[in-house]
Amino acid sequence: MAEMRRLSRPEVQQLAQILAERLPPDEIASLLQTYLKMPRPLSTASPDAQSTLLGLYDALSKDTGGYHEFTRLIVTDACETDGRVVGSTRTLPSGVQRVYAVFENASSLAGLPSVFAVWRSLDRDQLVFAEFEPLRSSTPYNYVWAQANAGCPPGHYRIDLFHPENTSRLLASQTFEIR
Repeated sequence: MAEMRRLSRPEVQQLAQILAERLPPDEIASLLQTYLKMPRPLSTASPDAQSTLLGLYDALSKDTGGYHEFTRLIVTDACETDGRVVGSTRTLPSGVQRVYAVFENASSLAGLPSVFAVWRSLDRDQLVFAEFEPLRSSTPYNYVWAQANAGCPPGHYRIDLFHPENTSRLLASQTFEIR
């Protein structure tokens, strides 16, 4: 992925066009899954390969061109139903069963009906959990969570929130540790 950041958007657009002409969409989705470990719902969400690759480039690019402002996430092991954080943050205790990502209904997440939440283990470079999560627009805060009935193993993790209609568009991201 770091190599993709070195390309310009027109170069990615040209590559995407060549791929779209030569490979069927399922094969492109498989390549994205294999080489970028991109979950299948993300790799097939866009209508064509060009949109998928350009969206991925935009999400990875350091320069989003004012395209959107990231929303800050607070990762915790406990929060109230109104989103008030009442637990540990950033470093969570080993064995925690539920991890929450709390955020304001503002910036890139303002007014969205849902988000696509992707939880990853950075140590294992592995998808832990991914799901479309509904949001409550009537409250100042929202949250998504991942459940591990046997408890979350120690390690470094990341939660990414993607736009529900353009799942290659990253809206918010936060790393955290369980120890």
